[in-house]
Amino acid sequence: MNKSLATALKSFYKVLVFICCPIMLWAQGVGINNATPHASAMLDIVSNNKGLLIPRITTAQRTAIAAPATGLLVYDTTLNLFYYYDGTAWRPFMIGNLSWLLSGNAGTNPTTQFVGTTDAVGLAFRTGNVEAMRISQTGNIGVGTTTPVASALLEMTATNRGILIPRLTTAQRTAIVTPATGLLVYDSSLNLFYYFNGVIWVPLQSNLGWLLTGNAGTNPTVNYLGTTDAQSLVIRANAIEAIRVLATNRNVGIGQVAPVSKLDVNGNITIGAGYSGLIAPTNGAIIQGHTAVGTFTPLANDVFSSYAAGSLIAVAGYATGSGNAAYFQNNSTGTVGRFLKTTGAAGSALQVHTNSAANSATVLEVAGNGTGNTVVIADTNTTGRSLLINKTNTTTTATTIDINNAGRGYSIHAKNANTANTNAGVRIEQMRGDGTYTLMGAGNANIGNSIYHNGTGIGQKIEMAPGNTGIGLQIIHAGNEKGIDVSLSNVANSNDAVKINHAGTGKGIIVTVASPLSYGIWASVSNTVPAINPGFSLAGPPPVTTAFANGVGIITAAPGHGIIANSVLDASNITDHDGGIFIVRQDNISSTNTAASSVGARIGNVTYKILGLGTVSTLVADDNNQMRIMACPETPEVLLQDFGRGQLINGKAHINLDPILARNIKVDATHELNVFIQLRGNCNGVYVTNETSQGFDVIELNNGNSNTPFTWFASGNRKNEILGGAESDYESMRFKPLNNPVFNQPKN
Repeated sequence: MNKSLATALKSFYKVLVFICCPIMLWAQGVGINNATPHASAMLDIVSNNKGLLIPRITTAQRTAIAAPATGLLVYDTTLNLFYYYDGTAWRPFMIGNLSWLLSGNAGTNPTTQFVGTTDAVGLAFRTGNVEAMRISQTGNIGVGTTTPVASALLEMTATNRGILIPRLTTAQRTAIVTPATGLLVYDSSLNLFYYFNGVIWVPLQSNLGWLLTGNAGTNPTVNYLGTTDAQSLVIRANAIEAIRVLATNRNVGIGQVAPVSKLDVNGNITIGAGYSGLIAPTNGAIIQGHTAVGTFTPLANDVFSSYAAGSLIAVAGYATGSGNAAYFQNNSTGTVGRFLKTTGAAGSALQVHTNSAANSATVLEVAGNGTGNTVVIADTNTTGRSLLINKTNTTTTATTIDINNAGRGYSIHAKNANTANTNAGVRIEQMRGDGTYTLMGAGNANIGNSIYHNGTGIGQKIEMAPGNTGIGLQIIHAGNEKGIDVSLSNVANSNDAVKINHAGTGKGIIVTVASPLSYGIWASVSNTVPAINPGFSLAGPPPVTTAFANGVGIITAAPGHGIIANSVLDASNITDHDGGIFIVRQDNISSTNTAASSVGARIGNVTYKILGLGTVSTLVADDNNQMRIMACPETPEVLLQDFGRGQLINGKAHINLDPILARNIKVDATHELNVFIQLRGNCNGVYVTNETSQGFDVIELNNGNSNTPFTWFASGNRKNEILGGAESDYESMRFKPLNNPVFNQPKN
């Protein structure tokens, strides 16, 4: 075939192919098998039994394409994935069952289908585009940290959150079928963590258990060593039982598994071990409340009786240390110890002495705790002394007579019924130290020192010789009565109720109150008799002016502090104390207070500067220098507040609170920081968010971007603080009740 014919046939073939293909060309696009291609499509293909094949190339061929166009699409036959070029890199289409759907996948195989990486790169999980969890390339999981430590399979980091494990009731916990060894749950019925040790559930006691090194801050009412069920308590040493306390009657047995007495000892008892001459008993010891020593039947009410025949000693006590050679204590109405000397017998009924001049122990101590007399001395002689105590050691500091009375009678009752006697009832000549020292124990409702005076002399006179450095009169009052009660009932009496002439360098009067139920000084001015002078005056009084014409409770005129009231927390767990209470009453008899204020108070578990009836106020001067009253706002909670200015920058601002304020306020889920904003210009409005003790954010509404200035006011609950070793609970205060009769008023 010649060349011309071949060319003609080729042209005819092209025309024939074009005529036979079902392609329609339109101005708006190309349609294949489609006479009406969609106006929005350059190419619209229609078929019900065929698809579209785009270029199929290997991974090497795909990556070898030079300068691929953005949007270029190919099928990678090596990876069996569609890939497109985004202008920078090739991106795969995660299609079909090769991707994880938002609604979840079905028919997966966890051996080959997983969420993760196939190279040595960690996997990160985000929420709000902020990383929340990371799995490192070595399999370590970090929550709240991007770099979990290599030694931890799981590391969680947070500053304001913890971890919650499953919380089950006791019934739910014990119903777990075949728990794994090490399984950990929180028992919400017992409020304890429990773990399964392979056999039983074991509680994690934390600070509820007794440590080998001892515990601190325990309360013996609720913290103790013992059992809470009907089981006895056993203490062992070297796995051998040493002590048992029965659950039925609380009898204690030492070497006894069934003690029949409160203390039942199987073995010898040595009292006073260490003295070389003391021999251990052969049959132990039995000590009971009705005890006799020697071949002697004890008297009916004797707690302890002893008897010795001939020249033997009934009881001999010997101590080489700082203890007592003999000690008797009476908690009944009987006799503690009886020492009897028969007529004509030689020796003393009782002889107590110390052999060493350097001995600092008490020679004789008698303590009575019953209703009878502690010591009775009956003397029928006409001359001599009924009782003579002569201490000749000039260097000793021991007490000559120490009377500890825990009963209801008088510690000392000195009575002289001779009307011709002009001597003092009690005369004390003291060269140094205290002349008389009276200590009233806590809870004692009697009077520390009572003097009944019905004569024309002086009820009690204390004269301090020149050069004496002691105290003329000191009263340490810890009871519920008055330390000193001096009453002049005769209104015509012009004498002084109490007069103190003080010419020394010390203090004229020191009053220390250690009980919240007592007053250091009670100064009362009667309203039944017109009073000009003050009820109590220090360093004065100053000249009475018209402002004090009706009498004054207390006047001070000192160059230093006018009044210092010191209330000391006592040891009886009573927490209600105050430095002083100032009261205005309708009259001197009425219990209704028209005004009352407690200064420096600790009530319950909160410390107050000022607490009382009425309002807190101050004074300011007007244009005429007339004083005007202003009142303070008061809230049911303890709040700390601050003010300031700020400015939006592109619709946002962050305010940092003063660090001093930040460290003294409590901000959490139950103690919110309240912030109020006052705009000083035009904008869409603002809202406050991200409030913490450190500060807060101010955001313009509707995504505004103005630069409007504003003023702010912030108020937060005051944080608890430690004052004097005790925590003052400000955080839980809201309308805190106060049960104090001084401040309680009749209901309307």
